[in-house]
Amino acid sequence: MCGRKELSLDILHEAMIKLLEMEESQVKNVQLGSLFTGIMARDPSVEEITTLLRAAFYKDGSPNNEEKHRIELPNNAKLISSVGSGKKGIKTINISTTSSIIASSLGSYVAKPGSSSVSSLTGSSDLLEETGVNINLPLEEMVQVLKITHFGIFKIENYLKHFGNLYNNKFFTPHVLSYGLAALASPVKVDKLLYGFAHYDVEKSLDVLLNFGFKDLLICSCTSDGIHYIDEIGVYGENRIIGARNGLKGRLKTFQPTSLSPVH
Repeated sequence: MCGRKELSLDILHEAMIKLLEMEESQVKNVQLGSLFTGIMARDPSVEEITTLLRAAFYKDGSPNNEEKHRIELPNNAKLISSVGSGKKGIKTINISTTSSIIASSLGSYVAKPGSSSVSSLTGSSDLLEETGVNINLPLEEMVQVLKITHFGIFKIENYLKHFGNLYNNKFFTPHVLSYGLAALASPVKVDKLLYGFAHYDVEKSLDVLLNFGFKDLLICSCTSDGIHYIDEIGVYGENRIIGARNGLKGRLKTFQPTSLSPVH
């Protein structure tokens, strides 16, 4: 598996489903971890990642953005999503949730996929639950909350039930599904996506998410040492950003925050 010989996508899809259908056991966990580790070690192709992500959703509905629940907003407003891959190399508090709340307070409509912490100090679900927010509302009720407050939190574990039960709390570093899983777990269709990926290859993450119907999106990551990455734009080290507009890819940009000129 670690060589560069192309894998059969049909066999890869079938292998993933066979693994997910195994009874829960240590053997299953080892085999799933071995598959993900082997694929990452050989530098997965966009097609291989896409295939595995589609297999992961085979009992949880379509991962395609265009096939998700569409929210009709006033004045044809755009719906934004901000979510991170998790599995970051430096442990931080949850930032995407607070930034989403700030954006919604300024008039944007934000659908925030949320989950409990695995690698961070706090996950988005943890942060909101600690403040008393009911994050377990049914989909239609949360949609109404979003329309009224401009902010809705959609707990990933409530919508990715089958795969989530098999996957949660088993992986602590970026793996082959991290290229897009958290973004695809949202139950609602979004117009614009900001995806933080705790890995250097943000361009491959962009290519994967374009395969799932996203048209307007930005992918970002940050590292201070070229080894440990966080799934957000950082205030130190090297930031990597790439995006697409109307489905057309832009160029990868890297920058150091200290090199930016102050805005007057």
